Amino acid sequence: MCIDSSLIKLNSMVIVLMVLVLAVSISSSCISIHSDSGIFEEFLKLYIEVADLARKGVDVSYIVCKLKEVHEAIQNNRTEYAKLLLLNLSTEVEYLRERAPTIVMYKNIAKMSMVVAIASIPLILYIVFPRLYIYVWFKARRKWVIKTES
Repeated sequence: MCIDSSLIKLNSMVIVLMVLVLAVSISSSCISIHSDSGIFEEFLKLYIEVADLARKGVDVSYIVCKLKEVHEAIQNNRTEYAKLLLLNLSTEVEYLRERAPTIVMYKNIAKMSMVVAIASIPLILYIVFPRLYIYVWFKARRKWVIKTES
């Protein structure tokens, strides 16, 4: 059974994202987050959108790395930097959300074409191998020397 490396990367990124949100939720009680800024709520909304995109099959590894950076900025009470990053990430997530059906469709077409190519190998061998064998046999037979007695 062959496991796709991009699927492993995607699953690992989703796991990292889940651990990241768990760490943020646990550490939110330890650090002071300004309730009026709503930065933590924005972070969670963006996390939910990124998780949905990852579930659909869109590559969100870059956004996960940036979310980690936002988390570190929130922990260090650098709210302005975190807001700027969240604004940039929200535009990227919006762009990916609009393109998600197309991305998923192309990935599905690539997977289906791979399945068709692999499934057609036995049929191609069934048709081509006997013809190739006969062709090689006739070519080799021409070179045989037959002695006649005279």
